[in-house]
Amino acid sequence: MKPNSFIVIVFILIVQFCFADDFRYLRTNEGLYNGEINSTAQDQSGKMWFATWTGLASYNGYDFQFFKPELGNPLSLSDKKTNKIFIDSSDNLWVASLSGVSLFRKSDQTFHPIELEGLAWNSYYVFNFLESKGHVLIHTSQGIFLASESIDQADKVHAKKLKLYNGTTQVFDFAHYLNTFKDQLVIVSNVDQYNPTRLLLGELIVNKNDTLITVQHKIIYPGNINTTAYVKEEDQLYLGTSGGISVLSLSNLKITDGLYFRNQNIQKLLCASNRKMYGYATDPALLFVDLNTRQEGRYLPDPMVSGSLLDNNITCLFEDFSGNLWVGHQGLGFSILNLNRKPFYSFKRDLSNPKSLGGNVVMCLNGTAREILIGLRQGGINITSKQINKEGPAQFQVVHYLQQANGGSGFDNVWDIARESDSIFWVASNGGVAKLEKTSHGWLYGKAGDPALYAGTVRKVLVDKDHNIWCGTAGDGLILFPALRKNHSRVSYHFGFNAQDKEGISDKAVISMLIDSKNRFWVGTNNGLNLLKIPYNQLDLTGHTRPTVKFQQFVATQPRKDYLNANEINCIFENNDGKIWIATQGGGINIFNTDSSTFSHLTTANGMPGNDVQGILSEPSGKKWVSTNKGFVAIDLDNKLKPFTYYNQSDGIQGETFKVNSYYKSPDGEMFFGGDNGFTRFNPREITSNPIPPKLGLTNLRLLNLTVKVGDTISRGNVMVKSLNESEDVVLPFQKNTFSIGVGVHHYQYPGGNMIRYMLEGYNDHWITVPASNSYIYFSKIPDGKYTLHISGLSADNIEASKERVLNIRILPPWYKTWYMTTLFLLMIIAMIGGIISMVIRRQRISFEKKIDALEVENNENKMKFLTNIAHELRTPLSLVVAPIEDMMQNYTTIEPKWKEHINLIHRNSNYLLTLINQIIDFRKLNAGKLQLNLQMVDLVQLVKEVAANFKGLENRQKANLQVHVPENPLMVKVDGQKIREVLYNLLSNAFKHTSEHQTIAVTLETVEEKNGGRRQIKMTVFNEGKD
Repeated sequence: MKPNSFIVIVFILIVQFCFADDFRYLRTNEGLYNGEINSTAQDQSGKMWFATWTGLASYNGYDFQFFKPELGNPLSLSDKKTNKIFIDSSDNLWVASLSGVSLFRKSDQTFHPIELEGLAWNSYYVFNFLESKGHVLIHTSQGIFLASESIDQADKVHAKKLKLYNGTTQVFDFAHYLNTFKDQLVIVSNVDQYNPTRLLLGELIVNKNDTLITVQHKIIYPGNINTTAYVKEEDQLYLGTSGGISVLSLSNLKITDGLYFRNQNIQKLLCASNRKMYGYATDPALLFVDLNTRQEGRYLPDPMVSGSLLDNNITCLFEDFSGNLWVGHQGLGFSILNLNRKPFYSFKRDLSNPKSLGGNVVMCLNGTAREILIGLRQGGINITSKQINKEGPAQFQVVHYLQQANGGSGFDNVWDIARESDSIFWVASNGGVAKLEKTSHGWLYGKAGDPALYAGTVRKVLVDKDHNIWCGTAGDGLILFPALRKNHSRVSYHFGFNAQDKEGISDKAVISMLIDSKNRFWVGTNNGLNLLKIPYNQLDLTGHTRPTVKFQQFVATQPRKDYLNANEINCIFENNDGKIWIATQGGGINIFNTDSSTFSHLTTANGMPGNDVQGILSEPSGKKWVSTNKGFVAIDLDNKLKPFTYYNQSDGIQGETFKVNSYYKSPDGEMFFGGDNGFTRFNPREITSNPIPPKLGLTNLRLLNLTVKVGDTISRGNVMVKSLNESEDVVLPFQKNTFSIGVGVHHYQYPGGNMIRYMLEGYNDHWITVPASNSYIYFSKIPDGKYTLHISGLSADNIEASKERVLNIRILPPWYKTWYMTTLFLLMIIAMIGGIISMVIRRQRISFEKKIDALEVENNENKMKFLTNIAHELRTPLSLVVAPIEDMMQNYTTIEPKWKEHINLIHRNSNYLLTLINQIIDFRKLNAGKLQLNLQMVDLVQLVKEVAANFKGLENRQKANLQVHVPENPLMVKVDGQKIREVLYNLLSNAFKHTSEHQTIAVTLETVEEKNGGRRQIKMTVFNEGKD
């Protein structure tokens, strides 16, 4: 056994020395409510579930949801002390606590108690859940129970106790352990004072007649069996026993005892997807067996080493679908091991190994075909063989300046290493620039009596193909040393910073330099980029005269889309398309198009993990590997779906923070990047993607930043009846059209690199990609209508989810767009149109009436003018007729009575006709407003008699009876007698027109006394009987 022990020890050293940061953690520091992990499960959406002593928790890689008992809610978790959970093939979550068992219904987020046949709550302990032939079995301290598939009206689930039969004989052995393999059950009843350990292989029988477990094979074992794991490829059961790991061959039912980890009390086994068997015993160590090589190994806790196993007892093991092993601890949370870890190999300082890396802060890297040179911030230069076995412990030779034992000079604070040949390198440091040379006696860093090439802090060194050396200083600009093989006196030329010289270098601190394939010389400083104005090969670098060095400066003074966006230039890289990639501090990557002299940018807004970019290397395909202050990223701009692939410590890289100058590509294509925690080496061709696609889950609906829970009212008559993940449709009122949908992209290799992709069909027609760490996708002021939300996801390796989630979203119209309001508005519009038409018609009618009235007035006026003119024409001759008649009446007294009467009649009618003509003229004057009254004292009695006398001839012709009733005494009144006559003439004329023969016309004149002794009034009446 000693050789085997030696092999195990060596393998443990390999794990300890070769691999850094194997584990990442999920603890209370990362948001876990309680670190007491009792059990782990994963649902079909990829969400993780944890049973702890303070409740049930779910986790999607970013956020937690916790479940605890709620007072007054019978459908909440019955007890916070949960010890076992299980998710069946129908995606139901079964929860065991110290108070019993319950089934969690995810659709409405409720817990339903399970009644075990014949048992009361708190009278049993649940060992495990498992599923066989589609049926859920509950293994308890009181037996094995078969759970019902439905929930009754009392919101409960019932479970029937199963009997165990060996043939026709019932077996009453206590089941210490129960598990499944294929469609069979394995039951362990451990040794007691009467019986040895019995391992029973049986089958679940469920039909109309029987519900039981039948034993098919019974195997006796001398020790305790604590756990089993089935390996399908081998058709063997691995048994975790009190004496190690044994193997049961299912073909011959023979046990090979103590095959692995002999004398270890194995508590749990898990066969993982990487063909390794993981397990743990009673001590805090994770054990594993490589089933391909049959080699044993273990991970041991080390509180002093970040990324080692947490230092506490292991309580459970679980492998998620994306290939991560979750190691649950007692009180400390999880240690998570990436089983699909990529072949990144990282090296750092190990205090227990004197031949490990001399320090953790790696400032620069370079090398030859056989060796790698590592410059440390403190510790000089470390050299290791490039040809070492990557799975073996690396040995580093430490070289200090002037070969001092402990170093400590400024030359041991290294900034950069530049290669002149395989045997000569130049080292930039706080002390200056010194030679590193490979001799027959080994590597020599500086020589006694051979002074440094330059004294002062130098951050960058460049050696061109002609061996000319350019030194980029930290405060003195550029220093040129022409090729030393011809420049034995070490003549140098200084090109310092002068703020007034716009063709000089743009800053005194030089950080990066590059001579590209087109003989362009680029210099990056702390304040801008500089490009030599002439081709580099036209510089006079013979050393005989000072070369003329003039630069075109690129210095950003204000933000511009097509210009440099940050002035601190960490790295300058020429792409295979001729464009210059510039790594900046704070501005991401600036890409300079030399044809158009414009810049484009890659920043965190485009997907970069950080805007402080330290180094850039490229594969022949054009894929870039970039180190930043927030991790490591591969960039493939030809991948339009997701051009960025992220890597972190769980993949094996040295850490999240990298250093300027700390990048190197060896001639065979291997890449090296250094940072604050050592350095990482890898071959890009060996870095492959985890092919497992992520799974998707919907978490919460938020309205106006408030989470809507199951049972909450969204709007009147609209209640959230299902959890969002179980819903297919969401209906929102218009006033809540700003909302967010919680999305979990479940892939646990590197959750921080997962991405959400979504498209709201009907609102936009393109996919939007956001980091999955956002946890929500946000929508603001979405118009009313029907939309379809398509959701997908990408893992950190750019693998898209195999199936997208679809959510139908309907935004109800505002109240003024509802059908009844639309109908009302339509009716109102029709009424308004009708009213407008009616108003227009009315206005037209009024207008027409006004025009007609105007025409009538005009016609009347014309008529009046005509009549007035006629009246004027008639009045003159009529006056001439009346005058002779009046003269005859006064001067001819001898006229016969008969003719005298005729003359009187002629006189009266002439006067009547003259009166009518005067009325026409007066009416004209009245209309013109020019009529005036001629008031005189008139005897109305005489006036009435005279007017009535004028109608005697008409009375005789019409055979009417004209009666005049007037007072006997005169009535003297001040009036316009002429106007009174005209009125009376008109009234009598109308009376005669409308009076038949032998009817009476009466003219009455009388005085009327007013009441209360008022003034007297005179009343004149013309009455006629009228025609039939």
